Amino acid sequence: MSPLVFLGSDFKTGDASSYTFTGSDGGGAGFTLGTPHANRRIVFGVCGFYVSGDVRFSSASINGVGATLVTSQGNDGIWVPTGLYLADVPSSATGNIVVTFNSTVSSCGIAVWALYNLSSSTAYATGGSNNLSPQTANLNIPSDGCLISFAQWDADGTTGWTGATEDCDVSTGET
Repeated sequence: MSPLVFLGSDFKTGDASSYTFTGSDGGGAGFTLGTPHANRRIVFGVCGFYVSGDVRFSSASINGVGATLVTSQGNDGIWVPTGLYLADVPSSATGNIVVTFNSTVSSCGIAVWALYNLSSSTAYATGGSNNLSPQTANLNIPSDGCLISFAQWDADGTTGWTGATEDCDVSTGET
């Protein structure tokens, strides 16, 4: 079993402070979480496009299991909140992912990965840039480590990666 598996992405529109993701198929059966395993963690990148004001992450969960915000950019009430959450979810092949903000946003997107046999839930390195073009991060990754990178861009333009394999693009349709 690969230690890092991309599971999918989803995007929702409509003014709300809480979004529930049940899978990109919209069938409501739950987001596919990969193979259950005693040492499986689910990590998901989240971005919310705000309407106005001081918008921050409040909480996130998978099947009611609270997720920990590992790193974020823009979760300061000034920029569009973007972050990575992590939760221990050893059982269940599917689940609902719930993301809650402190106030209304106009849309929310996620990308989801399963991590197996991770030695620690603490990030070895985090980084990134806020409101810069291009957005940049220089990280040292251990030889037995992995990189999960998640970016959000709220203006007309494109994003791209150097030194990382891209799993998905999710368009908000908003600028």
